[in-house]
Amino acid sequence: MLFIGWSCLDDCSQAQVVSDPVEWSVENYRDENVDSIPDCHILVKIVRDFNNDGIGDIAISDTYDWGNAGGDWDIFLGTKNKQYKYLGDLGFHPDAIAFKPIEREASQITVYIHTSAGGGDLIHYRLSSKGIREIKRKSLVLDNADDAKEFEKYDQLFANVNKNPISVWCKLSDYLRDKNCRWQPGYFPIHH
Repeated sequence: MLFIGWSCLDDCSQAQVVSDPVEWSVENYRDENVDSIPDCHILVKIVRDFNNDGIGDIAISDTYDWGNAGGDWDIFLGTKNKQYKYLGDLGFHPDAIAFKPIEREASQITVYIHTSAGGGDLIHYRLSSKGIREIKRKSLVLDNADDAKEFEKYDQLFANVNKNPISVWCKLSDYLRDKNCRWQPGYFPIHH
């Protein structure tokens, strides 16, 4: 899995601005699989203030290519004029992401990426209108006694997300029919 794909790291002044992030994501990443097996594509959306500026932001993913660690998400920051600026993409699972405001218009995003049967990486990013930047990464091994305290922190960090899912889902085939599907809480189980 790609942890950070394209991202406007230091200068987002030229970042693409769109009015509908879902439509943009669907049109930009649609492939031949969508037409042959549309019901296997599930759109998942998270709406919240990612960068601590008081404006709702959106992340969009298609579960078709997800694995145990989740998948790649397109990150869009909302603007005052109800448009969205495409910041780039970030890999995570919706059950393993936490948001912490660090200053006005910037947040720390922490994700856990499952990389093996015995562990994964805890990754901290800084997200602002300037872009997404990795600031710290730590590998954790489940059966390593030294990492036991880290896993306690992991449980505390993501406990709220696990109790209160932050995402909603919709079948891509429903979205393509009229772009007005009924979004449902959580994320749809993956069936490939």
